[in-house]
Amino acid sequence: MDPLSVTVSVSSLLVIAARVIKVIHDIRGDYKDAEFVLCSIASECTVVHTSLAHLQSMMLADFQTLRSRLTPQVTEAFDTALLGCALTLSVLDEELRKLVQGGVIDTNALEPRKLKYLVENDRLKELLQQIRG
Repeated sequence: MDPLSVTVSVSSLLVIAARVIKVIHDIRGDYKDAEFVLCSIASECTVVHTSLAHLQSMMLADFQTLRSRLTPQVTEAFDTALLGCALTLSVLDEELRKLVQGGVIDTNALEPRKLKYLVENDRLKELLQQIRG
């Protein structure tokens, strides 16, 4: 993975992380039992988002120096870390989209969604641990 690809990957992850943070903030009031887990996920995603944004700005600031310092081992480490982050955020995004249909909270379906959340609570906790990793 070349430096430009890393920068593009980081950009796409920034978009997903921002979307996850927004959805969590939109739905956390509807899931009182889940507020702690959802706030924790939003907090971790904010840290990831901020870190990736800082990484991206550093990479773009001195692209030529970065290119000269990226060894195959460092490039492979970036690739692995970004892939893991992308997979985790994509799965989390999909899980949250199931709770919020089309990005709009359907108040008529609130009770079934609360039941669905209780069933999937362990899944969200697992994703929280993956984000922290």
